[in-house]
Amino acid sequence: MYEDEQAGVNGEMRFITLELMKIAYEKNKPFAEVASEFIKNVYIFEKTIKGRHRQKAESRMPARNHQIKKKF
Repeated sequence: MYEDEQAGVNGEMRFITLELMKIAYEKNKPFAEVASEFIKNVYIFEKTIKGRHRQKAESRMPARNHQIKKKF
C-alpha cells in the first residue's frame, strides 16, 4: 500500500510542478518565484482552515452563564 500512496503523491507533485511551470511561463516569472508564492498560499490556506475549524468548535461549546473574574 505504501508504494501506491507514494506513486500517487509523486503524480500530484508532477502535476503541480507542471502547472506552476505554465504559470511561470505565462507571467514571465522565474519558476522559483511562482513556486514560492504557491507554497506561501498553501500555508495561508492551512491557517484559514484551522481558524474556521476552531471557530466551529467554539460555536458548539455551551455558553457560559458566569463571567470569569480577572485577578491582578
